[in-house]
Amino acid sequence: MMVRDLASLAARRGSLMLLSLLLNGAFLQVCTAQAQQVSGVGPISRYQGHGLRLEIQALAGDQIRAFMLGRGFSSADADWVVANGCIFRSQIGNQAQSAAAPTVHIALNDWEVHPVKPSQDKAKPKPLWTREKWQAIWARRPVPEGAKIAFHWGLFPTRQSHAPADYNWGFLSFGLPAKSRFDLTIRWQVAGQTFTHHLKGLVCGE
Repeated sequence: MMVRDLASLAARRGSLMLLSLLLNGAFLQVCTAQAQQVSGVGPISRYQGHGLRLEIQALAGDQIRAFMLGRGFSSADADWVVANGCIFRSQIGNQAQSAAAPTVHIALNDWEVHPVKPSQDKAKPKPLWTREKWQAIWARRPVPEGAKIAFHWGLFPTRQSHAPADYNWGFLSFGLPAKSRFDLTIRWQVAGQTFTHHLKGLVCGE
């Protein structure tokens, strides 16, 4: 059944709740699709191996501002995310094409951000800013509910499993100041085994 058919059904039955859920669902689909279409401006980092396929790229500050302002955030909130969020676009999934290949399991809480200091001293690893972290951030700021929902669904899920040839898009947030340099440790599981890879020389947008 198409969206317009469900809307017509909701109207005929006088179901405001059904119509509200329908419109919210369509809204989230649009937000997710638009997040997928964003292309970054920095170098593209790619990795394929042990079942994982990954591609990430930093977003420019103007791209982040445009995305957020179009979803109801204030200019101050958009500027704050540009200054502190370090947002990358990502495409992550299972590189296998055979239906018999094992599932790839990803948990962003297992990844580590390693800031690179100008002194070259090793900094303490930091976690990614996941959907849950951003929920806590927005809870402390007067952000419209619709804007928070749109941002939530634009982020890559904290945990996700990918069958062969399956993949997903979404923003990754590394929680560093604009123009920061860092290395990234990524981990994933396949058939009960954990794999690790290191991406070097990443740079946050500005």
